[in-house]
Amino acid sequence: MKQDLGRLFKEYLAGSFLAYGFVIITREAFTTYFTWTGAIIEVFNRDLIGLSTILHVTGGFIGGHLVSRRREEDVFRAGATTALFAYIVEFIFDNLFIGAIVNGLWIATAYLVGGVLGAAYSNYKSSRLRY
Repeated sequence: MKQDLGRLFKEYLAGSFLAYGFVIITREAFTTYFTWTGAIIEVFNRDLIGLSTILHVTGGFIGGHLVSRRREEDVFRAGATTALFAYIVEFIFDNLFIGAIVNGLWIATAYLVGGVLGAAYSNYKSSRLRY
């Protein structure tokens, strides 16, 4: 049982790093583009919050889907746990390396929605393959 919990923790952690990796790479690419073109980011602040929400949902979807694919049961729990791990990873990395305080509620909600949608998609795809 202990080895199984260690394997689950590693899978959740790997999925959360994939989810946050997608978010940080895409966010840095957009930030680089906006500053390279001379656009003022404050003007696009409202648009960037919407874009950031979409990125977090997509990142949660990717992580939740990939971890849930490995499960036979409790796929929604796997998606939700991966999403919450991704939020924790983002909180730690943003505080340590970027120096920004993560606005918790909407990021956690976006990750959770994406993780559950990814798990639902994984469940849908696996049920179609069985029949």
